[in-house]
This record gives sequence, structure tokens and C-alpha cells, in this order.
Amino acid sequence: MVKKLNSLISELKSKAQDLTPVLDVIAAVISTAIDRNFAENGRWDGSGTGILSGGSQKWKPLSLATKIGYKKFGYDLSPTLHRSTAGLRTSVSVEPRGSSSIGITSNLPHSAIHQFGGTINKQVTVKEHTRKITQAFGKPIKPKSIKVGSFSRKMNTVIPARPYVTLTEEDLQDILNLISGNILL
Repeated sequence: MVKKLNSLISELKSKAQDLTPVLDVIAAVISTAIDRNFAENGRWDGSGTGILSGGSQKWKPLSLATKIGYKKFGYDLSPTLHRSTAGLRTSVSVEPRGSSSIGITSNLPHSAIHQFGGTINKQVTVKEHTRKITQAFGKPIKPKSIKVGSFSRKMNTVIPARPYVTLTEEDLQDILNLISGNILL
């Protein structure tokens, strides 16, 4: 399918100097595919993270610790990657660059780790603070405050790959149909 698409684009390049109208259509199909990836909580092959790694597998669900943290802040737990109207999906831009390529970008610093996965290493320091104790050994006690000392530790958070910029065979076929049909030629 990819070879067929590349061949058709090469043919179009030889016929026209400016492929911007074709690239506009391809960008629109890619943008729609990304929307579907978010709506369906993933459409990928489960192994690759590139644009051609589309498939039928869903993203790995959020970890229990993440769900607890999100619940604490009042976030919706059902969509895996898009929590707000200013979230990851709205930051993704798909548009032609010149007359020969399409750029897919996001201005959010965490966009790449969600696409490709990875580990976030950070040092966490908790300063001395007071904690109110209301139970001891699972039984209620008279509330009392105790001082908890400072500590510091390294934390490693593993973020699984949840590729949202992927195209399935169906998406590639849509692009092929659009640019090989009478619509653009």
C-alpha cells in the first residue's frame, strides 16, 4: 500500500510542480486519523510507534497510581490521553510544509513521550512537615500531630508508548482513493 502511494505521489510530482492541493487532502486524512486514534483510545499494531504502525490494538490503560492522582485532581478517567480542551489532541497540528512534505507537530513537552514511551527520572524532595494521625494499627485514636522528617529519593516513572500519530491500512487506502480518483487529477 505504501509503495503504491509513493508511486502515485511521484507520478503527481512529475505532472505538477505544486503538490499543495494534494498535500492538503493528505493532511486532512491524517488529522482525521489522529482524531479517531484519540476517540478510540488507540489504533496501533502494538509494537511500532511510527506513523505507519496503525492497527487495531488499544493503548495500555492508565496505571493505578495515575488514576488515583487524576481522581484527586478531578480529571476524567475514561479518555487515556486527552483530559482537557487544551490537552494533547488539540496541540497536534498537521499541515503541508512547502510543496513536498507534511509536518505533524505538537507544542507540548510531553507529546513525544506519549507517542514513543519512555522513562521519566526525577529527584523528589519532601521537606519536614506536620502530619495529623487519627488511626494507629487500624484503630481510631485521639488525633495528634507529629513531625515527619525530610527525605529525598529518586523516582522513575515509566510511560508506555501510546502512539496517537498512526495510520491504519484503511487510512492509507482513503489517501490512495482520494489522490488517485478524479478529485485531484
